[in-house]
Amino acid sequence: GVADISDPALYLVSSTKPETKKAPGTNWKWVPERIPRDAWEDPPEALKVEALDVAAKEALKKGDADGHRILIDAGVPLDVGAVALTLNEDKWIWYKVRGKVNEQQIKKKGKEDANSGTWVREK
Repeated sequence: GVADISDPALYLVSSTKPETKKAPGTNWKWVPERIPRDAWEDPPEALKVEALDVAAKEALKKGDADGHRILIDAGVPLDVGAVALTLNEDKWIWYKVRGKVNEQQIKKKGKEDANSGTWVREK
């Protein structure tokens, strides 16, 4: 006969369908000329300064579409709410904010940086 809809096997099959919606926190919004105050000592492998070429660093620093793609693909830990890459006296440095943060908070509390900006995780 036809399986009852409450049959657990049927439920398991339907629950393994791939999600088409994006997971929360995969998109990033650019806030120019402000960066967080805390250094990010342990970015994912893909974002480590030595792993990035000059074009990637510039894209991340300037907030363009390539930078956005690099960030999305890097798998930034979910407890990190904002990140920034900047060039400080010839040294590339990552900064971050833990937890949820929004654009206004970065604009108010961030350090000024005319050459960079901050990627804020969208809710």
